[in-house]
Amino acid sequence: MEQEKNELLATIKQNYTGAHEMNIENSVAFTANIRATLEAAVKLFWKEKLGYIPSWTRGSKEIFITGQAVRSQKFTAFFERWALKEMEYICDACGDSVHGENMSIDTANELISSLDKSLRAMEKILGFLIIPAIRKEEIKNNTAPQKPIETTPVDLPTTNPLLNKTVKHWIYGEGKIIKIVGDRMIVQFAKKQEEYGQESLKNGFLKLVDTQKPKIAPSTPRTYAPNIPEIKQVIKPTSVITECNESPINSISKFDAIRLFKNSGLNILSRNCTFATKNSMSYLYWANPKTDLLEDDWWLILNDNINYKIHIFKISANSLDVDMIKVRADKPYLIDLQILFDDDRFTDTRSNIQFAKWYIKTLTY
Repeated sequence: MEQEKNELLATIKQNYTGAHEMNIENSVAFTANIRATLEAAVKLFWKEKLGYIPSWTRGSKEIFITGQAVRSQKFTAFFERWALKEMEYICDACGDSVHGENMSIDTANELISSLDKSLRAMEKILGFLIIPAIRKEEIKNNTAPQKPIETTPVDLPTTNPLLNKTVKHWIYGEGKIIKIVGDRMIVQFAKKQEEYGQESLKNGFLKLVDTQKPKIAPSTPRTYAPNIPEIKQVIKPTSVITECNESPINSISKFDAIRLFKNSGLNILSRNCTFATKNSMSYLYWANPKTDLLEDDWWLILNDNINYKIHIFKISANSLDVDMIKVRADKPYLIDLQILFDDDRFTDTRSNIQFAKWYIKTLTY
């Protein structure tokens, strides 16, 4: 039993560390690390508090299903509702078909935060740490008198060229290396400290920031012509801005799109209208409209910013029930809408609802 406990703790440490050091470009692996950390922690909790790890039949196999283990009455009896919601959010957000390469920085931050809260809640009940403690926590929790860490023979703050350098993490942003202990670095970010191996700088988990970038000479400031009233007259949403020879940036807004459809004869109410542009990192239209919209006529505009088209749909009041759609696990009053781009059925990947049945028309701009 002790061996199984140690194996689960090792799995938690490996995947938890991997999630914190993962690069945003590899968001599939990041999601897998988050999911694997929670799964191992939930297994550990079942084993320690209930004496066994449950399994469920899928096909001809007996497997462990994290979502069902978290929602089991035997498990939920130990936790407050807020902690269970954090775990359920991870289960829903890290499903095999959810997010993947479409991970955003905000979603990554939410998942890291939910994972930390979930593990801390389990630790409180189990009575021991399951998150790998970094050096600052070991010093804080040890009651024996401690000498300053700088006095240890392995600490070489005056000779290591990385000390006080600025680094960038894909979730926490920029931070400063405040201690070098052996091959480990402690980085102070805006809101927290984290510990990394120096190999993190080689594999891209952390990136050194060049703080010696040359300043722009004061003799060449960026200036603008003071008399350009004609720009205010460009009100058509057909304009395309090109910057630095990059791909065109579409300038249409929700207001412009509604105005175009109103001019075409549709009586749209902006307060009951959701506007979603194709996500820049995926072939999806993402939006989080409030569930209250389902009680009235709900207008949905999808902006195809590659082909310069806007599609409009009118979902009649009460033609969709809340139970038919997927809502965000952390905010159940918001719909988690992820509609496939370039799909003539306009399928929502979360609920499999096809919005083509409410399609009205398409306009170009």
